[in-house]
Amino acid sequence: MNIYCEDNIFYMKIYLVETGLDKKALLGMDHNLDAILSNYSAGKSDGSILMLLRKLIYKDERRLLPVFDNLVNIAKEMRKYGLDSYDIGNWRNWGVKNGHLAIFDVGYGDKHEHIGDIPMLEEGPPQSAPEIALKLLDKVKGYFNIREYGYLGGGGNGAAFEIENNNVLKITTDKSEASNALKIRGKNLEYIADIRNVFSKVFEKEQYYIILLEKLMLGTKKYQDAYADIDSYIYLLWKKINNIVW
Repeated sequence: MNIYCEDNIFYMKIYLVETGLDKKALLGMDHNLDAILSNYSAGKSDGSILMLLRKLIYKDERRLLPVFDNLVNIAKEMRKYGLDSYDIGNWRNWGVKNGHLAIFDVGYGDKHEHIGDIPMLEEGPPQSAPEIALKLLDKVKGYFNIREYGYLGGGGNGAAFEIENNNVLKITTDKSEASNALKIRGKNLEYIADIRNVFSKVFEKEQYYIILLEKLMLGTKKYQDAYADIDSYIYLLWKKINNIVW
């Protein structure tokens, strides 16, 4: 990766003058792509660092530019709808939509005290999945008319199940995911899985959120490889920036 050439350092200095980007902001740049994207999507940065990175990647590692642009477009769509999420770089949340990379998990931790008006579900009439998730699925599957399902995976907050009509049913305790899902419910999105509906249910004295969303296609390996290369590029660039004599 050709980030050590003096021409590139000169290019960065010229860019600072052209854009008015403060040198301190550049020196304080995060050294990983996930943080840079997430700060932009959350409205905590203005995108100047991303613009600089795009110019440098175009100059040094042009093959990575389509994936970089795709990731930035995910962050832009999240920013557009005010989605407070810090998990863009987690490839386990990725899928393919309309031929490009998209994301299906818009939560990150239990941060929201008020999440809007979510209707409560009334009780309705596998594979290896968390026992509590299976119990709750059994409670609500009549409401969604679920006849067949498959366990897709889970984490610390819940589990996801593939159901009919190319949909996914997520059962989670993550308030932030429910909050963000409400913001984009019913919208036609380009880089985020469409949210069909959001519900809540108290089960065994704990609050759960049930999110019905679009199922994305598999096939993100090439994106994962490119992401790792971009991340390495940014880390090396960050190290170099912090050793520049300005």
